[in-house]
Amino acid sequence: MNADNCCTIKDIRSEVKNSNLNDGGCDSLKNEPIYSTKINWVYLFATKISDILEDAVPGVRLVVLESNIYHFIMFLIENVDFIIQECIIASELLKRFVLKQNGKGKHILNAKNCGMTLVVVFIVSMKLYRDTISYKNRYFADVFDIPIADLNLSEISFLKMVDHQLWIDDNSISLIIEEAFKSEHPEFQLQL
Repeated sequence: MNADNCCTIKDIRSEVKNSNLNDGGCDSLKNEPIYSTKINWVYLFATKISDILEDAVPGVRLVVLESNIYHFIMFLIENVDFIIQECIIASELLKRFVLKQNGKGKHILNAKNCGMTLVVVFIVSMKLYRDTISYKNRYFADVFDIPIADLNLSEISFLKMVDHQLWIDDNSISLIIEEAFKSEHPEFQLQL
């Protein structure tokens, strides 16, 4: 995963802007009874991911806007049935990636390759959580106009950087969900 063969967040931003989410709305979700809860968790995790990126690459918030991360997650919800558990896994994997690169003294993540990194992290999180994967790398390469070879190489580089340490146990996921929702709604008690 290097700056030369990675798409930028501009590529993701363009795709999301061209999607049905560009008006800031999620019409198909508005009819769901849990619409506001879903929107809240997307905002919470967009903020969390933005914070992780900013800690790793100071000043990246000027390039990777929190609202773009929000729209990217909403795009995944609308198009690949992305769920909160996968978002939790993605944020934890991104955090692990940053810790591992710092520990190894290799600073791969930068403002130019954050887009590719986010795509890879979300793909890997779906692969970890789902029993069967309906959406292969080819789908994401086509949607985001990324050369498939670059996407595959970036995924391999990501896996090597985290030493293939991908497991996040269910209890950790439950605690993260509860913590996230309690911070937004202290009266909220999550039952999983």
